[in-house]
Amino acid sequence: MLKSSAQSLQQLYQVLEVDFDPLGLCGKVAPILETLSTNEAFAPYLPHLRRVVLSRLLSQLAQAYTSISINHLLVLSAPLNNHVPEGDPSRFDQENIEAFIMNTAKRGELLVRIDHSEGSLTFVDDALSTKVPSKPNALQPSPGALVRTRLSTLAQCLFSSLEYISPPLPLQQQLKTVFEAARTERKALQLRRSIVARRRELLAELIARKQSEERSQQAEQARRAQEEAQKKKREDAVREAQARAKAEMDRRKMEESVKIVSSLKDKGVNVVSSSRKSVQKCTQTNDLMHRTSMKWIPTSWYSSRSSRWTGRSEN
Repeated sequence: MLKSSAQSLQQLYQVLEVDFDPLGLCGKVAPILETLSTNEAFAPYLPHLRRVVLSRLLSQLAQAYTSISINHLLVLSAPLNNHVPEGDPSRFDQENIEAFIMNTAKRGELLVRIDHSEGSLTFVDDALSTKVPSKPNALQPSPGALVRTRLSTLAQCLFSSLEYISPPLPLQQQLKTVFEAARTERKALQLRRSIVARRRELLAELIARKQSEERSQQAEQARRAQEEAQKKKREDAVREAQARAKAEMDRRKMEESVKIVSSLKDKGVNVVSSSRKSVQKCTQTNDLMHRTSMKWIPTSWYSSRSSRWTGRSEN
């Protein structure tokens, strides 16, 4: 196929795919592009060929250099603009070249960083990068490629050693191992389920025991409260009984005093005003007995008692 193609295409293939000359690449390709531009069959493909040549230039520069100035790159790519008229937007000026570089970096074809402050182009070689640009016909492997290839070689060696040390088991043995593992896992699962069920039972028993203790405490508190209320009621009853007994004694003393005062007045003896206070005190005592709900002694009892006291005083 290549041998039957035009001589210019064979030369272009030789320069792009076989030779490695990043500094003279564009200079060698420029006359070939001039020849192809005169052929109407190849003229429509010239813009694409120019971008392919620029991409190959950047790839070869990345293999040979770590960084390069943008001005030097413009000088190297200047021969590609020989057959392009002035003012054509497809000319490779600084703006178009930077846009082309950014697009190739975005597609992962080239790992590059542009430093506008220094006006330089830095080629990045990340050994652990997930996007590894393909570099056909590389002059020498990059440090990143060495790391990646050595890691892959080490992995292959380790896998081969593992197969030699522990060769794979026959199919029946593998199935038996899988069945045993499944049986063991099933037993472990059943054990875990039984443990979970037992924990639930213990938790339910603990909750029931706690509720029973709470009910017992509440019943004990209610019983104590009832006993305290009954005790307080009995104490109040005792105090009321004592108060009624004391009031009854005071009332009797007052009545005796009133009777004595009355008998003295009947005999013509002058009585001091303190007897009035005694009468008032006796009235207050009767009121207190009414408030404490004490049953009063009938009047007949007073009459009998007064007659006895009168007899005694006369005697």
